[in-house]
Amino acid sequence: MIDDSWIAEGEPWPDENDEHLGANIRVIKALPSVIKTRYTELRKARAVVGDFQNKLRQAQWALDDLETDVNGLRKVLAQALDVPLEFFFLGSWECLHSPTGFCFYNTEHDSACDFCLLCGGPDERK
Repeated sequence: MIDDSWIAEGEPWPDENDEHLGANIRVIKALPSVIKTRYTELRKARAVVGDFQNKLRQAQWALDDLETDVNGLRKVLAQALDVPLEFFFLGSWECLHSPTGFCFYNTEHDSACDFCLLCGGPDERK
């Protein structure tokens, strides 16, 4: 955290006629308020980003949990249908015979996903 207490304290500035500061004294006098404003905006933006990152992290955890559940269910379904897991494919077409409501395919013997293991329907229906 940056120590910005000097901004709030309003340290006294040297006289405008100070030979070391010359004509730049007016600009230098304006800097604390500009810096404080920008720093405040930066802190607010960081807070918003932090909140967003927390929400994103929570969503990723939820997604990871769902993927774990789906992968576990895929294993059970593949075993029940006697299909090696690496060849088990869950399609996106409706299947009235499927417990998930979607067609299942064995891509080892049906690489084009033409025949659902449960209803016999193709994945790509025209």
